[in-house]
Amino acid sequence: MANILTPQAFSNKFDRRTPYSMQWMFNIQRELGKDLTFEGGYLGSISRHLESYRGVSAAVPGPGTVASRSPYPNFGLLVLVENGGRGEYNSLGTKLTKRYSNGLTALVSYTWSKSIDTTSGIRTSDSDTLFSQDGRCMLCDRGLSAFDNRHRLVVSGLYDVPFGKGRKMEIRNRVLDGVIGGWQVGGITTWRSGFHINPSAGVNRANTNINNDRPDATGQNVNLDTPTTDRWFNTAAFALQPIYQFGNAARNSIPGPAGFMLDSNVQKNFRITEGHEAIPLGVLQSVQPPGLGFPEYESEQSDVRPDHLHGHEHAADAVCLEIRVLADPCSLSAAGRPHPVFACVITAQDARSGSEPFPARRVAGNLYYVGSRGLASYLIATPEGHILINSGLESSVPMIEASTAKLG
Repeated sequence: MANILTPQAFSNKFDRRTPYSMQWMFNIQRELGKDLTFEGGYLGSISRHLESYRGVSAAVPGPGTVASRSPYPNFGLLVLVENGGRGEYNSLGTKLTKRYSNGLTALVSYTWSKSIDTTSGIRTSDSDTLFSQDGRCMLCDRGLSAFDNRHRLVVSGLYDVPFGKGRKMEIRNRVLDGVIGGWQVGGITTWRSGFHINPSAGVNRANTNINNDRPDATGQNVNLDTPTTDRWFNTAAFALQPIYQFGNAARNSIPGPAGFMLDSNVQKNFRITEGHEAIPLGVLQSVQPPGLGFPEYESEQSDVRPDHLHGHEHAADAVCLEIRVLADPCSLSAAGRPHPVFACVITAQDARSGSEPFPARRVAGNLYYVGSRGLASYLIATPEGHILINSGLESSVPMIEASTAKLG
């Protein structure tokens, strides 16, 4: 007797439209003094037909089996790539420019902005989800974009050290000028506020086949006056939603850690012969202090809390997952045809955190994440057996086994 697996599918709309964006801006500029100008203005945009994943077989929340509440009870998760997403962006930008004079040029720019959308793309970042909480209502996921960056300050400058030929303290000795003359120092300092985190209930309270439940918002302020790595946000701002319901907490409603970067450079201009152009030779140093990654949080029966924050250099902390529908030749239907299953093509970056544990969790349907923070491993669970797609590192095997065991 053949054991027929529940078929799943990954599809694209045949009439997909091209995403587009419209922008408008208004700027004013004023000269404040010699070589000093100020510029300020508004920049806005709207985006339409943004691409996203949608579970077209999403079940209605409720008791009983998922199939009894799904519009396609004979299928598992049916994933559709559609482009019904909408977004909008508004910002205030200011810039103070010191044009080059007396050996100094500088630029200070500040941007206040807010980005809102119903989806931030089909390759989400950090904690943003691939699917909307309710597969029947994409607009219900309207919230802050995964890349929303409320404040951004950039300060840059370049200064001619006043020693050398043609400068304030001229050096006429060619040998001495070749050693200590003609130097420049500069740098770019960037500070930004944190990207936002999507709250997750951590349990399938709605009892659907999407399993992206968000908790309920209690009305308390999510921000803390003095956040720490043990308690980054106010956990009392969230509570598990009632059984068989979706939570009302907004998407991406938890502020994440800020970021800081300093790029500095020292360079010297060498002139080969008189009358020829100078050849710059310099050293660029980039300094990025260890930053805080997003808090890992999980839900208990009465609370939503961060597990801990990781202090690591947040330079390349990304995992890219591409889900394709393939045929499993080892699983045949009664008619002898292969059943579609999920297979994955995985690109993982930041191998420095390949040994750092990460909570095992369900991604979608029968696909589970069992890897570490920096190296992706995925488990496809089927009644006939499980398929493991991992990073291939021997050192990660015990961690994968432990994560698989936690899933039960």
